[in-house]
Amino acid sequence: MSAPFASLKDLPRPELLTLWHRHYRSAPFKGARNTTLIRGISYSEQAKLHGGLKASTKRKLLKIAIGLN
Repeated sequence: MSAPFASLKDLPRPELLTLWHRHYRSAPFKGARNTTLIRGISYSEQAKLHGGLKASTKRKLLKIAIGLN
């Protein structure tokens, strides 16, 4: 894990919640553990750095999610 992402594990929960809200503009689901918050924040940061998923991949995932595969 790179240094910026490794430092997330040392943040207190209120700061993780603030970062989550900054990235997703909503509260995490009820009962989300700190590890889930850290993974979500890390994914969002990596997507910003590297461009995220291709549009075709997003479409495929959406079809799978709604059962149209």
